[in-house]
Amino acid sequence: MKIYRASLSLVIVLAFCTALCAADEGHPALLPMPRTVEWTGEEFSLSRTIRIVCPRDGGMEFLQTAAPLATILKECGATQVIVTSGDPRAPGAGNMGVHFGDLPDAGNNREAYSLEVSADEVRLFAPTPAGLFRGAQTLRQLVVHGESGPLLAGSSIVDWPAFALRGIMFDVGRNFISLRLMKEWIETMARYKMNVFHFHLTEHIGWRLEIKSHPELTAPEHQIRNKGKFYTQKEIREFVDWCAQRHVMVIPEIDMPGHSDAFVRATGHRMESPEGMAILSDVLREVCALFDAPFVHLGSDEVKIKNPEFIPAMAKVVRDTGKEVILWRPGGPLDDRAIYQLWHNGRHAPGDRIIDSRDLYMNHLDWFSGVRFMFHKKICDADRGTADLLGGITCLWPDRRVTHERDQFRLNPVGPLMLAFAERAWRGGGYPELKRSMAAPGSAAFDAFVDFEKRLVARRDRDFTTKPFAYVRQADMVWRVFGPFPNEGELGRVFPPEAESAERYEHNGTTYEPIEARGGTLLFGGWYDHGVFGPMQNATAYAETWVKAQSAIDAHMWIGFRSWSRSHRDATPGAGAWDHRQGKIWLNGEPIAPPQWAKPGRKGDGEDPLIDEGYAYRAPTPVHLEMGWNRILVKAPVGKDKVKWMCTAALIAWDGRMARELDGVTWAVGSGAGR
Repeated sequence: MKIYRASLSLVIVLAFCTALCAADEGHPALLPMPRTVEWTGEEFSLSRTIRIVCPRDGGMEFLQTAAPLATILKECGATQVIVTSGDPRAPGAGNMGVHFGDLPDAGNNREAYSLEVSADEVRLFAPTPAGLFRGAQTLRQLVVHGESGPLLAGSSIVDWPAFALRGIMFDVGRNFISLRLMKEWIETMARYKMNVFHFHLTEHIGWRLEIKSHPELTAPEHQIRNKGKFYTQKEIREFVDWCAQRHVMVIPEIDMPGHSDAFVRATGHRMESPEGMAILSDVLREVCALFDAPFVHLGSDEVKIKNPEFIPAMAKVVRDTGKEVILWRPGGPLDDRAIYQLWHNGRHAPGDRIIDSRDLYMNHLDWFSGVRFMFHKKICDADRGTADLLGGITCLWPDRRVTHERDQFRLNPVGPLMLAFAERAWRGGGYPELKRSMAAPGSAAFDAFVDFEKRLVARRDRDFTTKPFAYVRQADMVWRVFGPFPNEGELGRVFPPEAESAERYEHNGTTYEPIEARGGTLLFGGWYDHGVFGPMQNATAYAETWVKAQSAIDAHMWIGFRSWSRSHRDATPGAGAWDHRQGKIWLNGEPIAPPQWAKPGRKGDGEDPLIDEGYAYRAPTPVHLEMGWNRILVKAPVGKDKVKWMCTAALIAWDGRMARELDGVTWAVGSGAGR
């Protein structure tokens, strides 16, 4: 990673003038939550002229550090920022001081920082420019607005990350993403203290990186989608430098020898052949020279490697340039010097250096249950990183063709999942026993999720007004789940919950007691965890809740019976149906009709883009709540296909563009709720 260095003795002083004014009530929503925060109740006004004072001998090193800080201050509302030289060691009252030095409590973490905001001054302290940049992101989140302009909330903060690598991966081989759009999301991840961009550049569909010694690799006739779309080396150099200014390291991946049909089409050779290995040696030397990260990813997943010398030979090319090798696991054969990026059921042993991506695929996760999963995840199965446990990377694999490049971020829950992962990777810890369920109210784990969720939706309303973010608070959405009722393959079979609401049900000599569950999406079985019942076939689940409205309300609802966010090969529901399993939903005894699908009943095809199949990227369903109690009942059958046995039913306030929490309603179950 390119680092902008500065002397440890450097002190930057920012002098302000004018008076203070009152801040908004409540504390700002900080995400990730810093290691320690003490709110002082004081306020520091930003409605001032800001002077950044550097030592007379600071030179370019100082300017490289001060310029991003000046930009952030302007974004926070400062109208005038002046960079000058002078004596930074005598800041005086009403100033802001930023200086470099060790933070002993942080264990010499290079991204650590401390931040002090009082009525008179602000002090930002860090051991490195990277730490200063992370602290500046917290400073950005401390901004509130008073009657006379922007303010910084008074606070005392000491902070550092739990893991060294905290990243996101985009697959641009299947669906090309322009650097302009990529920068929008990398800017966002950097603001939430993520520091790695994993660049998956090659796939069966297309090779996306210019290789000067082999221009045939990016020829349009060898690409299946987005023909002619690739990144030039000039563009990549600018992109890598742009990321470095935000202290984001770019790790390139050239996947080999699997996921390589585009290579074979372009060269006429398999990667493992002598001719293919000679070409790849040229490729890797260019890649190592182009990217300044200390790592190059060689893939090695989802393929049976026939040439035992292939991976060692390719790894040697990389290591001869002074860089280290990352490989997927499962994958291989592996060498014992590689860093292993775990996916699916990847395992590791003591002494292995690992990056955790197990179950962290955003294209597989639902907007609601995915947030719960990311928040509860224990990265590397540890509370914090070590020299071997490097951190985690969450991935976006949009298998299916998209109509527009921005659809990848509309069809998949990138925004909320990125923030949930940023919180966990920075804070460490986690609740792996919960997976995608929620802890019982009153427990520490439940309280932690509720606190996180409040901060998440606050950042949604501040930072994601122009980005897809289909999420509202779900901790209060409580349900009683009944089942599994055996349907013997008859998905339309009717069971007692459809007749009336009861505390328990009797059916064919079996008593069905309620199981309490929470969330906008309920998982009954399958996928990453077992859900309420576990994976099974030929069963029907029911979920019931009561919603009390203070007055009659015209609202909207997200409704779904399958997670379409992975953008895979699922077929479209037929006309008049919510899904292929005959799922149904009722409000106050009346069935809620499914949408009129744009293309009902079409078969799944990876080249046929999704349109309106997922609740998160179609207009929500209008509903009417009566004053008082309203019963919502969901029926979710499953047949032989036991994957994604789930349902989504979430009431929202909808302004035609963005969803927010629906005020004036209360969710409840059990005795006294609506009966």
